[in-house]
Amino acid sequence: MAKWVVALIVFLAVALGGWADFSGRWTGTLNVLPTLGLEESELQLEYYVANWRFTSISGLTASGFNSQILEAAGMWGIIATTARLEFDPTLPAYKHFLGTVSIPFGGVTFTGTIQHWVYPYYPSNACVQTGPAYLEYVWRVDFPPFAATVKFADCCYGVYFKDLTVTFSDISPCCDLYLSGTLTFSKAAGFEYLDLWLRDVAFCPGCISLDFNVRFTPEGKEISVEPDLDFPVDACFTLYGDIEFEVDRRILEAISIQGFKIRCELAECNYLESKTAFTPGTLGFSEDEFEYLRVHVCGPACCGQDYTGEFTVYFSTTGGFLGLSRFTFATSLPLLANFVLEVELDYPLGGTLTLDLGWDFSF
Repeated sequence: MAKWVVALIVFLAVALGGWADFSGRWTGTLNVLPTLGLEESELQLEYYVANWRFTSISGLTASGFNSQILEAAGMWGIIATTARLEFDPTLPAYKHFLGTVSIPFGGVTFTGTIQHWVYPYYPSNACVQTGPAYLEYVWRVDFPPFAATVKFADCCYGVYFKDLTVTFSDISPCCDLYLSGTLTFSKAAGFEYLDLWLRDVAFCPGCISLDFNVRFTPEGKEISVEPDLDFPVDACFTLYGDIEFEVDRRILEAISIQGFKIRCELAECNYLESKTAFTPGTLGFSEDEFEYLRVHVCGPACCGQDYTGEFTVYFSTTGGFLGLSRFTFATSLPLLANFVLEVELDYPLGGTLTLDLGWDFSF
């Protein structure tokens, strides 16, 4: 622990010594109602020297100092490198290390990554038999539009092959269609799956297109179809739905309509929006809410920046007058060239008003 504290102090000393190459950002959210308290805050400090960037990210919550990250990223000629250390200040304890090296050569990029976690911070289900640490070695080759990634792992009982993934993306065979795919093998399961996506199959140019996904697994084949029903007119209309397709008989059984959204542009970044879900609690709505009406505005503010403001009214099946359940308000207001004030208010009718104040200060 003492070593990383010393490293942080040295980092800050060097940064302050060369203020011209020093920058930072401080963000946070303060709960004002119903009770006063700090929700979260983050302080990011950066120092640049030659082709290198050194970063410190400190996180705080209402319970105190809860996260610390130290990072160095830079270039050795054409070789890009990154090193990242994460700590748990609450104990304090070391958590995680990430190191990467990336080398481009002849249109192909080779990337090697090493990650190291100590128990109990490593990913869930990383090791069948729990060890004191977990290491992961990742080797990736990018040769657009193809990429291959192979992973090896070590739970302190020897290195073993974990999985291999091969991908390709946005290959256009013809007619503005785009084909992508993913093939995965693992030590635990052997062949896992092959995914193929075919996007933008147009049935009504400019209004209806379909995205097809076919997944091959050792157990069989799955086909899914996702419609994109968007009618780009002045009052933009989006229709949410799904297609029920019988794979075995190759029969289109039904098209289900789940809801819709209407958005009217009043001016640049000023608009009215309404969204309705036919089933409450779906399409991003919570609990028994099924509809909202939203007004979004923006305009010039301090120092050449823009303010934004958004007022939203929600409706639910158990709401009061006209089904009204709650309203929210959010605004982002630049007060200085490097300081933005953020306000968020949420008032459920018959419930408790919450008010949060946030800030974004850069230097």
